[in-house]
Amino acid sequence: MARLSSMPDRMDRLVIASVLRAVVIVLAAFLVLDWTLSLLDELRGRSGVYGFREALLFVVLTSPRRIWELMPFAGLLGALAGLSVLAARSELLVMRSSGRSLWRIVMAAMLPCLILVLVGAVLAETVAPWTESMAQTRKALARGGEPELRTRAGFWHRDGNRVTQALAMDPEGHLIGISQFDLDAEGRLIGWREARRARPREVLGDGRLRWQLEDVRSQRWVADRWHLTRQEHAAWDSTATVAGLRAGALMAPERLRISELRQRIAAAADAHEQRRHRLALWQRLSQPLGVIVLVLVGSGFLFGPLRERSMGIRLAAGVALGLGFRIIQDLLGPVSLVYGLSPALVVLTPLLLALLAGGLLLRRAAAP
Repeated sequence: MARLSSMPDRMDRLVIASVLRAVVIVLAAFLVLDWTLSLLDELRGRSGVYGFREALLFVVLTSPRRIWELMPFAGLLGALAGLSVLAARSELLVMRSSGRSLWRIVMAAMLPCLILVLVGAVLAETVAPWTESMAQTRKALARGGEPELRTRAGFWHRDGNRVTQALAMDPEGHLIGISQFDLDAEGRLIGWREARRARPREVLGDGRLRWQLEDVRSQRWVADRWHLTRQEHAAWDSTATVAGLRAGALMAPERLRISELRQRIAAAADAHEQRRHRLALWQRLSQPLGVIVLVLVGSGFLFGPLRERSMGIRLAAGVALGLGFRIIQDLLGPVSLVYGLSPALVVLTPLLLALLAGGLLLRRAAAP
């Protein structure tokens, strides 16, 4: 344990440099391939004013998000490639012969992967949501050729016991086709109102935004009767912002900031929507652990069953491992939503099982 906790020495730095170089190369190769395929996909469905220039700008603006999503695979393959290069030059054999433990070599290989994941996490929390929202907005406006930004289900937002839906948003941030439903403490409908348009007006002292509703028609349940009223204008004070509604309509939950995910969990209109955002939150928080697990399992195979194999076979095994792990995660996510399972349990269980398997593989490889 003392060896593991000491400062990196020359051998550690050799492993770190080799893995870091390989991770950067793999990430760059993946990113170029992803750019090419995404650009071809965007051009395949171009319409309106959405041509090559807009498609290329879309791909560039979504690059921070792509980098974050590619990090686990780049870490896995980079670690395998970096360690394989050292093995091919017999440097790993020299390290082992000098008494260097297998665990310390793997820990040194994990370090550059974790550093890059943290860099990716910073991008995912700062730059990526802003560029993603801009890219999706430009794409929706250009491809639709319409002055309005529309989604299939519209915008949904909840303030306490009031649930609001809007069908569209124009480029100026005005909501179109608003429906609001007021519920009592037991979730029963006690009133609703419709408005043709809502315009953002001013930010209140408590941080909420005041919207002005236009052409309003409302009904309230009073004294066992529905009372219908009409107004030319009405105020709506809400935590909903133009940027937040636009991001929620155009961006999948897994592409939102952690703070935005927490807000949407608290303001979810139903249990399904809340579980959907909880799942995205746990997937985001578990990303660093996922990199550790993949590198650990990959290293277990590298020093175990694949010890005498070529680098090509090792990288092919790494690709299969990464894709298999991703497929399992992608399958378990919808399963948790359909059957109401805990998002934390669904996300962490395969990670912990893979972590245990990787530890057992490395322990067996390290045994004399």
